[in-house]
Amino acid sequence: MNKSQIEDPWRYMVREKISGRKYTVHIRDRKTRFEEAGRQLELFKMLSSKKKKNQIKLIVEATNSYLRAIGIDTVAKPKVKIDKLNNNEPIPYSNIKEKYKLSNEKDIIWMKFAKASGLLCLVCVASSNDVNHRIPSHQDQYYLRNPKGTRPKWKWNTSGIIVHNLGLEYDDSFVLVFPLSNLSNNPSRLTKEDVELGIGEYLLSQGIPILDRYSHRKFTTSK
Repeated sequence: MNKSQIEDPWRYMVREKISGRKYTVHIRDRKTRFEEAGRQLELFKMLSSKKKKNQIKLIVEATNSYLRAIGIDTVAKPKVKIDKLNNNEPIPYSNIKEKYKLSNEKDIIWMKFAKASGLLCLVCVASSNDVNHRIPSHQDQYYLRNPKGTRPKWKWNTSGIIVHNLGLEYDDSFVLVFPLSNLSNNPSRLTKEDVELGIGEYLLSQGIPILDRYSHRKFTTSK
């Protein structure tokens, strides 16, 4: 991993118009996102044994390098254990907000992982206080909606569907959390979605596979 200064980190935040309907997993016969997830998994399998075993370390180093390059505080120990006995708050969002003096507990970047060949592969780069490891049990469940007018619209989210489709399981014992402690007073006026996009694209550029590689993209058109 190149630890030198990142040249033009803003280029990873360029938001392209891509079709939400083309990349959805909630419409039958739409295969694009599944096919890309399969390619990302193959890329992970092709990594050297050392890189596969050190994915967490490499991801943390690359993420902190990117945060540093855009003027956001780095996080020395981003690994957060999930309290499965606490149904109300398995991720301590309120404690994270207080510790890092966040304006809003949604001002975080988080990453979750799946077990692949006994090792951990990055599933997605996301933001906000909505970590979950729910996964459907059958392909017919991919298309189930929640009651009309409720959010989220779909019963199962895209990352969970992709993990199921690949025949993998989540590692639901932890997530990586990067609180964006100085986001509100950052001179570049970045949003958490900007940082999410930049980190996701930078990790991909560094050869780190992301199974749900479009999660951080935030589609700008539904055509």
